[in-house]
Amino acid sequence: MSMIYLILYLIGVVELYLSIIDFKLTQKNRRFLSTLSTILNIYIWYFIGRSLFSDLEVGFWYVTSYALGCGVGCFLGMTTEPFLEKIIIRVQRRGRKYRRGKMLAKNKRKR
Repeated sequence: MSMIYLILYLIGVVELYLSIIDFKLTQKNRRFLSTLSTILNIYIWYFIGRSLFSDLEVGFWYVTSYALGCGVGCFLGMTTEPFLEKIIIRVQRRGRKYRRGKMLAKNKRKR
């Protein structure tokens, strides 16, 4: 019985941390990775809903452990956000605009 509290706490941490990563991926227009993280988030919510609404008498303590995990996940996500920003920018692929801009810069030097 107490194991479910720990599981909900850990899922809360992962779910909020994943939400922050998903927000950053969406912000940087990383469509495929954002889609994968959203799908994973839906499966997490399925487990949360199944766990929280299975027994409504102890639901308050389930929600409390999940809420504490969400708070920790939010704190971790906000703390590591600059690091995540560097990783997402580093992974960002070089698009057509970048190549075109680089070619224009080379052409200007030749003149």
